[in-house]
Formats: sequence, structure tokens, C-alpha cells
Amino acid sequence: MSDPVVSKAGPKYTSGTFTWQSYDPTWSTLLGEYALDVKVNPLRISGSDKDTFTVTGALLRSLCGSVLTKLPDPPGGVTRDDIYRLGFRFFEADGGASTDIFPVQVQDGACRAFDEQLIFDWSYPGPLAGWSPVQYKKNADEEITFTFGRRGETKVPYDQVDLKLACDVLFKDSTDKVREMLDEATTVNIRVVKGLVSGFGWLGLYKSQRFNILYDVCHPSGEVFEG
Repeated sequence: MSDPVVSKAGPKYTSGTFTWQSYDPTWSTLLGEYALDVKVNPLRISGSDKDTFTVTGALLRSLCGSVLTKLPDPPGGVTRDDIYRLGFRFFEADGGASTDIFPVQVQDGACRAFDEQLIFDWSYPGPLAGWSPVQYKKNADEEITFTFGRRGETKVPYDQVDLKLACDVLFKDSTDKVREMLDEATTVNIRVVKGLVSGFGWLGLYKSQRFNILYDVCHPSGEVFEG
């Protein structure tokens, strides 16, 4: 794979049979905790002349653990215990273009990912710890529904999840794809489910609220509905 153009090189990391060169580490803060997004490019695969790879939970967890042991240019005083998410952009072969972010949840300084998943759940800190927007659906040209489900080891109790906060953080920290959808949205519905949520459906008690969007801020347009 070709190296990306005009990028700041960071540390090299070892993950399984791969040696990775990191680029452009980007730190951000949300609700008093930190997220780190970084581009990575495989330099070598032990015992092979191939540079192909598959993004799996095992790869993400291993790479996440390697990055947590050697953080690239962390803000002053920040340690792995202050991080709620790592995000990896993998370089593709054609022209060095990078993928959308593959997130890995970090709780109590440890990486949380699931081996069989190819797409990993976005995560948030503090009052939303353990709740992720697992499912989203575009209802109309300018309306989207997000369904939050429980993820990770540490979980804020269902009754304490703030629906407005869950809506607001989507505009502050989301994948490229979700951000593009939000840029066109005038209405967002937030649903938080106490039971089971997957990428295909959900089951269990829930609460939901509708929000009008103005300048990336969520304004309630109705009462909380519970079912």
C-alpha cells in the first residue's frame, strides 16, 4: 500500500502479524473525556509478501491495545484511563484513500470490541457510557431515527439516559456517513431501548423523543414517549 500524501507520521505499532505506521493522530474531547482518531497503514505482514488484511474485532482489539500503550502526542496529563474511544481509518490500496472510522470503545483503560463484528458500535462517555447508536434509519429526506442500545461493561442505568444529550452528541462525534446524514436532517428521533438492539432490529422496553434541529442543536418538539 502506498503511504498517504502530506500526512504527519506518528508511532509504529505491532498488531498480530502486522506492523502499522500511524498518521495524523487527532484528539477531541466530549463530556470531559477524550477520543483519539488515527490513520493506519500496514508496512509489513510477517512471513508474507501480501499487504491485504481484513478488519475484524481481533485486529481492532489488538491494534487498540497497542496504541493505548504508546499514545501519539497526547494532550498534557491524558492517560489511557481518560479515553472513551479510539477510531481507526485504514488506508485502501487505490491512491492511499482512507476508510471511514472503525471505532473501538475504551472503558477503564481497556479496549472493547467483538470478534465476529465487521462494523463496530460508536460509543460515548460520561452520562451516556455503555449506550451506543446501534441502529439508524432515514425516515424521510430530512428525518432520521437513531436507536441506542446497551454496549460495553460499564453502563449508565436506562432510567438515567438523557434523550436530548443522546441527540446532541451525535452532532459532536459521529462517523463520516452519519455526519453526512445529519447535515441534511431537520428532525431527529431518539429511541433508547432497555432490551436487545442489533443492526437489524430491537426488542424490549423503550423511550423515545422527537427533536427539531437548528444549527446542530437538538430542540424537543414533543414529550418523552415510553413503550
